[in-house]
Amino acid sequence: MTPSRRTDGISYHTRSDARAFLGSDLRTVSRLLARVKHTRTATKKRAIVETICRTLAIQVQLEEEILSPTLRGKPRGREMLAEISGHHANLKRLIADVQGVEPDDEFELNVVLIAAEIRRLEDLRDQHPGLARASTQERRALGARLAMRRRELLESNERIGGWD
Repeated sequence: MTPSRRTDGISYHTRSDARAFLGSDLRTVSRLLARVKHTRTATKKRAIVETICRTLAIQVQLEEEILSPTLRGKPRGREMLAEISGHHANLKRLIADVQGVEPDDEFELNVVLIAAEIRRLEDLRDQHPGLARASTQERRALGARLAMRRRELLESNERIGGWD
């Protein structure tokens, strides 16, 4: 299936494979992070970073609600869950640090740190037993749950993430 493009620049894939679903958001965020480096005006930087923060907040919430529970009882599950939780905590802190502030040196550093956390999460996602060893049918079922929950989060007026 093809992605649908929203006005905020984020591609919301209708694909149901969980790996493709999650990977598309992280690739989009990586592209947006590259744009931040080359953007000169503070207003544009803030707008791009707000899109990044919203996307990551949704991604973290989806991973915590849907993916993390699939680790319980898996080989290395407890260890991986602790590692993922640590990266999520770092992202939440970094997101809170860049939201609504004027771009300065600390802001720029936090954006670089967000990019590093995303790379670490991508590596962990590739090792995730619920994704790496799952059948195509299982990944599609998980992807469908992720897509449904994302739609709910986007359509609700609920504050996504709850840490900003």
